Amino acid sequence: MKGLLIKDLYMIRKYCRMLVLMIVVFLGVSVVEEGAIFTVYPVVMAGLIPSTLIAYEERSRWDVYCNVLPVTKTQIVIEKYIISFGGIMFAIILSCITHGVKLSMAGGLTAAAVLSHFATMFSVSLIGPVVVLPFIFAIGLEKGRIVYYITVGVVCEIAVMFTTG
Repeated sequence: MKGLLIKDLYMIRKYCRMLVLMIVVFLGVSVVEEGAIFTVYPVVMAGLIPSTLIAYEERSRWDVYCNVLPVTKTQIVIEKYIISFGGIMFAIILSCITHGVKLSMAGGLTAAAVLSHFATMFSVSLIGPVVVLPFIFAIGLEKGRIVYYITVGVVCEIAVMFTTG
């Protein structure tokens, strides 16, 4: 398990550098700009890092190589969820810091506001891994992404229905 985690951390460092930079830039922009997209998008993207890693693994035929290693499929699945949770927590902590900075600039910084932001971001960020990863492991990467796009569309439609009445 430790070896799988180290492998994925190396892959994140090599292949997901721009994605991590994008997360940091969006969160930095969220301090000075209005709009929820600047705080929600980075957290959702952090939850999808494992699907990006799976795409690179399929391209390099890691799944075939992995079959000869003394690792079970269960360990691989658990490791992807651990990576997903780690990325989510990284993005949420940065998001809470930027939200706190923004609130302190406006003069309304309270622990309740930051905790509320944390709970909201945590709930939103779990949509990706909870929806995408089971389908990716069951039916493959491309079909799993289609399910994700459909789910995001439904969630956005429900959000629009609630906000517009």
